[in-house]
Amino acid sequence: MAKQRSTASKFKSPSTGDYCTLAQYIAEVLVQRKSQKDNKGSLAYKFWNKNQKKSYESQIVSVNRLIKEFGEDVVYSYIIKENTRIYSVGVYQAPKWIKEGLAKHKKLLDRKPKTQKHITDATFDPASKPRKAFGKKTLFSKLRKSNGENKD
Repeated sequence: MAKQRSTASKFKSPSTGDYCTLAQYIAEVLVQRKSQKDNKGSLAYKFWNKNQKKSYESQIVSVNRLIKEFGEDVVYSYIIKENTRIYSVGVYQAPKWIKEGLAKHKKLLDRKPKTQKHITDATFDPASKPRKAFGKKTLFSKLRKSNGENKD
């Protein structure tokens, strides 16, 4: 887990708040879903160092294989957004029904046109200055006028 965001670590861990890779994020979500399904309660802080280390590590390996085969976008959108009833992607190999679902989802995503989001806000002008405050003088304006002089 990383403290700062990077190209590899772009997701925030649900349990610690640190940045992690996509495989770590999905594995953590899957272990959390499984725990909630079995009525074991919420996960402990840094649970992967304690009681669920083996299942977490096997989920990471399986998710990495799926990412390599189908791509990050497909795996993320299918497991996290579309099919929230997936509790495990298998021990070192995903079940056949998950791979079939990912393949169908990939075809669906490939058919959708890729849209680029452009910010076209006509009201935003980088050359414009902020408007002046009216009414009472603010503390900041008083400090600006005092120039560091103590008038008490």
